[in-house]
Amino acid sequence: MTTLENQDAAEQPPTDHSASRQTEVVETAANKPLPMGSQLVRQPSTSSWRRLRRSAARHPRLIQFGILGAIATGTAGFLLYSLFKGAWSANQNNLAILQSISRMELSGKSAIAIHNNPQKVITHTFTSLEPYVAADGWEWRNRFGSTITYQKQDRWLIASCTPYSPLYLVCDLNEVP
Repeated sequence: MTTLENQDAAEQPPTDHSASRQTEVVETAANKPLPMGSQLVRQPSTSSWRRLRRSAARHPRLIQFGILGAIATGTAGFLLYSLFKGAWSANQNNLAILQSISRMELSGKSAIAIHNNPQKVITHTFTSLEPYVAADGWEWRNRFGSTITYQKQDRWLIASCTPYSPLYLVCDLNEVP
């Protein structure tokens, strides 16, 4: 048996342990401080990822609620953008118009003055403007395109309406003596 071991040892190439020297060089290079001005790329530690995964596993409902909330917010934002994308450049006072739209929808009215200005009104349709002006005693007389005329005794009211979005009209009311 010893002859086989000696024979195997004789057939093996000589080793100089260079692999162990390379690991020593790598270990010492990792422990050396970096020279000034060099950029250090920081990798996230695995322990922080583990903590994040553990906390997510402990609170699955909270994670689901956050994901659904993000989806709902994104969808609502996209729909609002799609609804009002053509209206932003044409009107100067968009914030007042949007506040009036929200007040109109929350109150259930068919038309409402924009920013407490009785000369500018927001409404859904031309026909829903009529009850708004009829409250002041105006009667419908004629409609030509987007212009509607109302009359009260010997005075005339001209309503020029422009679409703000697919659901809303902005009407300018001008009284002609």
